[in-house]
Amino acid sequence: MEKICPRCSRFFSCLHNNISECRCASVRLDAQQRAYVETNYSNCLCLSCLEDVRDYFYASGVNPRYRYRNKLFVK
Repeated sequence: MEKICPRCSRFFSCLHNNISECRCASVRLDAQQRAYVETNYSNCLCLSCLEDVRDYFYASGVNPRYRYRNKLFVK
């Protein structure tokens, strides 16, 4: 199924509506990264954007505010 990535607006092929069967499942996101994607995007992200979330989530200024707002902040 063709979809438009809500993060970058590029077209991409989504193989299944079940993430465990989709090829993008090869991008391993931890619980906080998955929660961020689920909270901020209503649809699937393309492989490139999933990789960006994985690679840059903890380096971005968004993460601490997100973690605090959602009571995931650990001191």
